[in-house]
Amino acid sequence: MNSKVLIMKKSISVILVFFLTFPVFAQRSELGLFGGGSSYNGDLNPGSPFKVHRPPALGLFYRYNLDTRLAIKLGYTTGEIKNGNKDFSDYSDGGKISFHTSINELSAQFEINFYDFSIDGEENRISPYIFGGVGYTFFNSTTTYTGLTPPLQPDAEKNIKINSNTISFPFGVGIKFCPFRNVTTGFEWGIRKTTSDKLDGVYTDPYSVSAANDWYSFIGFWISYRINFFNSDRCYYY
Repeated sequence: MNSKVLIMKKSISVILVFFLTFPVFAQRSELGLFGGGSSYNGDLNPGSPFKVHRPPALGLFYRYNLDTRLAIKLGYTTGEIKNGNKDFSDYSDGGKISFHTSINELSAQFEINFYDFSIDGEENRISPYIFGGVGYTFFNSTTTYTGLTPPLQPDAEKNIKINSNTISFPFGVGIKFCPFRNVTTGFEWGIRKTTSDKLDGVYTDPYSVSAANDWYSFIGFWISYRINFFNSDRCYYY
């Protein structure tokens, strides 16, 4: 058989399978928006996750509901972390460190609902949930050292700029609510453990005993809409 004919037949088969299965697939799919703020933990703020919170953080996501308890979410979220003169930056010798970092995150997460949850707006309309996953984070940071004595900073004032990326591991908690059919809204707080110590521009020898990677988090509200082009009836029948 001619190879071109064979390729054409396979392509047609794939297209037919897609269009036959897409209506069922789409009924479990959601597109959503996230809005909130971001915060940071690292060398300049080792233990206060809510000390400085910087809005806005914005995101776009796609969720596929495997059933009433489990879902997979793919998302993009952007935000910024920074500190000011009064935010965990003063040193005993009068020096200061300030930084500003923009964050762009791509992630894949797995959600587990505590209760059965359906997005059809008729029953099982509210549930807490937990989530975890993996992400890839691009960040650009600018850090200013002012008036610090050697060996931390030999100059009177110095700016350090870093453009880098890191693997991140998001996990957190939230609550979701379906106010009416096909629309879901919720609130969540997600922490990100990273594999980088450079988000704030302050980093140590990676082989040092005191070395620790930076963390960041997103907190806020989200809203999603079920993709339902083919059927306005109930979403699932389990």
